[in-house]
Amino acid sequence: MSHQMPVPQGIVPSGFFPQMPFLPNAKLYPPIPADFDYDSLCAVPDSLHNLLIPLSHRHRLNVAAETHNEASVAATRLCQMDAGSNFTLDVGEPLKPYFAYSPEELEEMVNSEEGIKQSGPIPYFVRREVDSERTRIRDEEKEAKELRKKREKEGIPIDNSWAPSSAIVYDKFGNARTPIPDPYLQSFRAAQVPDIHYWTDDKLEAIFADPRLLITKDIVPMRTTADPDPKKVTIVNLVEMAKIWGKDNDWSAVTAAGYKQALDNMLKAVQRVLKVGQHSFAAELESHIEYVFSLPNFEHSYPYWYDWERESRNKILTRGMHFDLVDWKIGVSAALDRFRRDKAAGKLISSTKRAASPTPLGDARIPKAPRMSVTSAPSSRPGAPTDAFRPRLPPVCITCGGEHVNKNHPSTATSFPDGSPLFVENRDGTLYTAKSFRGGIKNICLYYNLPGGCLKSHQSQVLHVCSLCGGYHSASARDPNCTRAPHT
Repeated sequence: MSHQMPVPQGIVPSGFFPQMPFLPNAKLYPPIPADFDYDSLCAVPDSLHNLLIPLSHRHRLNVAAETHNEASVAATRLCQMDAGSNFTLDVGEPLKPYFAYSPEELEEMVNSEEGIKQSGPIPYFVRREVDSERTRIRDEEKEAKELRKKREKEGIPIDNSWAPSSAIVYDKFGNARTPIPDPYLQSFRAAQVPDIHYWTDDKLEAIFADPRLLITKDIVPMRTTADPDPKKVTIVNLVEMAKIWGKDNDWSAVTAAGYKQALDNMLKAVQRVLKVGQHSFAAELESHIEYVFSLPNFEHSYPYWYDWERESRNKILTRGMHFDLVDWKIGVSAALDRFRRDKAAGKLISSTKRAASPTPLGDARIPKAPRMSVTSAPSSRPGAPTDAFRPRLPPVCITCGGEHVNKNHPSTATSFPDGSPLFVENRDGTLYTAKSFRGGIKNICLYYNLPGGCLKSHQSQVLHVCSLCGGYHSASARDPNCTRAPHT
């Protein structure tokens, strides 16, 4: 009986070299044909999307796969170079797929070299992508700096200058809110911006009720092209006021809620005083505040980037600096890195721990009676019910402000009780502005407006604003500045 060599897949072994061994990777007997597809063997298979595997373990698997693939591709190309002259070389082994990374993980690696070190060695193809993205960011930063130098050289100023005005903040419906004291606005002209905690509603209301609470001084502002002959104006005496209200040297000067409230009041005041131009104080400050409000986990992260925000805001208001997204991202990156590290380690700075106030509001000036509120502690209001017997507030519909939950909002109701159109409309569970808002129809975050809140940073795709009025507060917060939500 004769013995025949097995022939795989119908491939006939060479009659000239019957003794040549079978090539398992090429899956044929030599010689390898001239039209053999070497390139397909050098293509890495599609990535494996399994983000449940810890990042450090995916790194190790990918480093091993990368080492294997490099050796395999080298063997394949060597075999290709020697085709026709060497009948014993085989192509490389099949390439292994890599485990994928999420966009957030890649962004974290771009922003933090320390994070890369902590998660272990990374494969070369990831390092190449990280370095490429960092180069792109540096190039954008360089381009932005060159553009700023060009602007300064050409003398492009911020449009308008501060004009004396007793400005009142108005909401989107034309209703007046707490008046902004004129010395606040005049302080801007002297490049002496009142500290952020001066702009909270309680401080503005206190000054409006009793102007004597505000210590001021008179100065003559510097000459400008808009005001070549300035007259004496009254500004806030920040040195003396700091002895009463303290300074904003650190984040403990204001709570997260008060922070948003104060920035909102400051922006509304600037917008009321000045026309909004392409490079106006109002436009630059609004861009800055919108970026700040988009930062991740605002309520918990603001202690980390507070100093950066205060410095950036003051550069706009006192030096006329233009908002630059690239610069802002670079400026805040170190603070966000520290926040993420502390969050991962469970060591976040508690934003609920407040520093002691240097002097309670008004104590050094004129005694004030304690403010009464339905949310005051029982001991602060004679005869107030204890927590166990405190009346529960009805629900607030985040679409119309009515006393029903949002899911029960009638689909036919498109206006508030006074006939004004609703600010948002519900499209299959997603909130959109009913009319153009900030340049177009916008998606309003539903979860931000619910009692539980939202900790996501949506950037510019989804806005964290009130679904009832568009203000910088949640619709369910019963914010006193909201003209549509019930406050009691």
